[in-house]
Formats: sequence, structure tokens, C-alpha cells
Amino acid sequence: ANVTIDGGKENATIEVIQDGVVPTIEIAATSFPVSADGGTISVSVDSNVEYEVTVNDSWVEYKGLSGTTEAFEVGANGSESDRTATVTFSYGNISKTVSISQKGKKEEPYINITNRTYNMPADGGSFDVSVSSNVNYSVAISADWVSGSGNSYTVAPNSETSARSATVTYSYGDISV
Repeated sequence: ANVTIDGGKENATIEVIQDGVVPTIEIAATSFPVSADGGTISVSVDSNVEYEVTVNDSWVEYKGLSGTTEAFEVGANGSESDRTATVTFSYGNISKTVSISQKGKKEEPYINITNRTYNMPADGGSFDVSVSSNVNYSVAISADWVSGSGNSYTVAPNSETSARSATVTYSYGDISV
């Protein structure tokens, strides 16, 4: 602003310069963990400027501002790999970054056995079990007349007149078949 002072015959003009407020962008939290299923996250932003929002990955969608909260939709992660995206809030030479980390979709552990009963003759023999699994399972055999591991087993001859039975149990954590 210019101010003119009139002192009769002489005028003096002075210039008054006033600084503007210092631009600020403050983020309440800078790290947001999200499950593999995705969801909405809300970022609380306190700023005295109109900043720009930049998302560096397509699986995070900017939904907009409501009051002082920025909303982002995080898509489901169909991969088993974890992933991270960043959101940058910037104005001039000021920038604040938020990190969004998402877990990969973990496949539920399983143990599948196609045949659960093996009828063996009295003179014994061997059998193979067809097992499919995505975990490292342990095997427990309930009787000493059955031996083996993995998917190959041998049954000792039965010299008794009565039938007998044993179990071979495949286990991993809470899974037991």
C-alpha cells in the first residue's frame, strides 16, 4: 500500500509492505495400515493454503475433502505381496507425505486328502496318500504297526484274528486331517 503524506507544499510517499502468513500444511498422522480387503482412510489436514493432492498408485483413489478431512478409497489387494502407496499434499515448496501400507491377501492354509480310508489285508502292505497343501504340515501315526512319512506308508502284518485300525493325522496349527 502506498501512503501519501501531504505537508502543504511538499508531499512524501512511503510504501508499506506487509508479509503474508507463512503457508502451512500439517498432517495429523502420516502412516495408515490397511487390510488386504481395502477400505476408506481419512487423513486430517490443517492448512492455511489450497494445497494439491497427488496419489502415486492407482489402487488408492482420492475421494475429496470434507471439512479438514481428506478421504481416500483403498482397493482390495488380490496379490499375496504387501504394497505401499504415498499421498503427497503440496503447495509451492511445502510438501507433506502420507504412507499407505497394505497387507497382501494371504491364502488360508489348507491340507486336502482325497482318500481317507485304506483297507489293508491281514498280511499288510503299503499305500500312498494323495495330499495337497499350501503349508508345511506334520504327520502323526497312532500305531507302531504303521510306518512311513509324507505320503507313503507301510502296514505290518496282523497276526491277530480281530481287525485293528490306526490313524495318520496331518496337522498344521489348528488344522488337523
